[in-house]
Amino acid sequence: MDEFFEMVDLIAKKIKQTEESVLKLSNFLRKFELTKSVEKSGLKNVRIAAVDGGLVQRSFHGFDMILTRACGVLYEYKEGKLVNVDYYPNSNPKPAVSIIFTSSSDFEFAWRSSFERQEAEINLAYEVIKKWEPDFLLLDGSLVPSQLEISNGVVNELYRKWVKSYKKLFNVAKGRLVGAIKDSRGSRFCEEVSKKFEIPKELVHGLETVRDTNLLFYLLKVGERSVAFNYSSNPSKHPVLKEFGEFGKIINVFYIKTAEFDRPIRVELLSTDEGTVDKLSSILLAISGQHPGYGIPSILIEADQRARIKESIIDTIYQDIFRKTGALPSLLKLRGKDRPF
Repeated sequence: MDEFFEMVDLIAKKIKQTEESVLKLSNFLRKFELTKSVEKSGLKNVRIAAVDGGLVQRSFHGFDMILTRACGVLYEYKEGKLVNVDYYPNSNPKPAVSIIFTSSSDFEFAWRSSFERQEAEINLAYEVIKKWEPDFLLLDGSLVPSQLEISNGVVNELYRKWVKSYKKLFNVAKGRLVGAIKDSRGSRFCEEVSKKFEIPKELVHGLETVRDTNLLFYLLKVGERSVAFNYSSNPSKHPVLKEFGEFGKIINVFYIKTAEFDRPIRVELLSTDEGTVDKLSSILLAISGQHPGYGIPSILIEADQRARIKESIIDTIYQDIFRKTGALPSLLKLRGKDRPF
């Protein structure tokens, strides 16, 4: 037991040393023009929308079940006041149910589940931007889909469908489409800093190992954003961006700190126009950070609540199927989920 606590002490010491190194690095970087002050929008005449998706999945002995849904939210502001809230298709959309009988690995099932949720989000986002024509449309997560890490006929077909859906959305949403990442693990900002500036040797290791949000937590003050930079230094060779042609070259990224005790939010925008970045930053600052410890835009919180699916719904569907079919082997729950002791 003593060895265990010694290990914990070492971990705590290492974390503290790393934080001190990051703080020193941020102090060094302050002399460079890496941050910008953001003027909070007065929200005089602003229409902003958000889309989020919900997912619940479960495997049984003979099949897999996936439940997905997406919900769009519109906030309309006039003279600084929220005057209208709308939902699409409604405030409590019914989940779509998919039953998969084909054999697949756990990884394939997880990927397909994620695909179905994001496909629902992207298709709804297209409908929302056509219907409401907002100033900006916020998605919960990155504008860039995950890299395909498995390859078979079914998955490749789904991936091609996925890319097509993104291109369709990009075509109508250029300059207005925004991805807000709650918990980014990216290091692209640090990569840009290491390329452009000569970093003292004693700080290089910290820059090579730290995540963007950890560094920018110290570097940014509330009401500031980082400079904007391209999603990738080489979009034409990026495994995902190359699928989107010219669109892959105009995805800009910046970080903004909207709450004193929360991490900066990573923001991706389908535009390289600096004026559009400033306008978006101004609006995000105005609709975020109502709680000092949580800086996510309020409209994304609302979209998340509306799209979330309770686990109990999949239980209800399972029980209804069971009543109609009887105790068939296919309906047996997996042993890991149904232990008798």
